[in-house]
Amino acid sequence: MNKKRNTYILLAAVLGIWGLIGYRIIRTLNPKQELSSVADKSISFQPRELKKQETFMVSVHERDPFLGTITKPKKKTASKPLLQPKTPPQMEVPVYYAGMVKDDRSRERIFFVQIDGIQQLMHVNDEIKGVKLVRGNEQEITIVYNGKRKTIPIN
Repeated sequence: MNKKRNTYILLAAVLGIWGLIGYRIIRTLNPKQELSSVADKSISFQPRELKKQETFMVSVHERDPFLGTITKPKKKTASKPLLQPKTPPQMEVPVYYAGMVKDDRSRERIFFVQIDGIQQLMHVNDEIKGVKLVRGNEQEITIVYNGKRKTIPIN
């Protein structure tokens, strides 16, 4: 008899727990729609006026603990930045290296260099349109243009 009684009590507890879980699931899936009274009220927003914050500077003249003297603050001298004259950027001429021809007897090398779309034949130390050929080999040439040295590989 005692076992039946415990079974009925446990059965009631299990049904109560499952009923509570089911009620919460149904309530979550089908919530009541309450009429909002917020839409009827007109809300006005007035921002607070901001107070201007006072600024101050603390200057402390402390006594040197070892010498017993008061240090005097050094005056800061404002130096004007030096203005360098701006030079307009110079346009860079497109330079391409097409190849080289070498004469075995005279050891003279002629380089095919395309400067500003026009193919030129150049020797070492030749200058055409401000482009000076400094040195070169089969793979690349080195030129100087506007005082800048540039290495150009073969195309």
